[in-house]
Amino acid sequence: MSEVTIDKIAQIADQGSYMSLYDMAEEMYRAINERIIPDLVEQGVKKYKGKDFFVHIETSADPVLREGLPVPKVVGDVRLSMPIPNYEQQVYKYRSGNLDLLWVIPDMNECARVRVECLDLIPEEKHNLEWVTKFYDGTYERMSNEYNNKLKV
Repeated sequence: MSEVTIDKIAQIADQGSYMSLYDMAEEMYRAINERIIPDLVEQGVKKYKGKDFFVHIETSADPVLREGLPVPKVVGDVRLSMPIPNYEQQVYKYRSGNLDLLWVIPDMNECARVRVECLDLIPEEKHNLEWVTKFYDGTYERMSNEYNNKLKV
């Protein structure tokens, strides 16, 4: 798995300035989209030559604190099997030169907030409701199990 810590993210950002928690999150997602995902796709294309594969990204807050804030951590890998859905996870499927986003599942607290505030979500958050609903109702787990069972045949 490829691991990115806040130290690597800080190399991308302006190292001389203070980063708030919001700024760290923005930089982390920018790094994921601009650098980590393309690197993982390149690894997958080389490793699985002509086969479909999944790009799996997990984010978490490392218990180590920096300036009183948890240090964000990103771990990504490529694989032939579809990952089992989990909190703080993004999953993409690479097929025939196309990368399709399958799901983004936020952390447990954000999932709870989305479910409670589902009627009051701003338009930019509506996609979270669909992902969270499908995570909780087992849609993604069934999808993963069905796909992975077909791989075994």
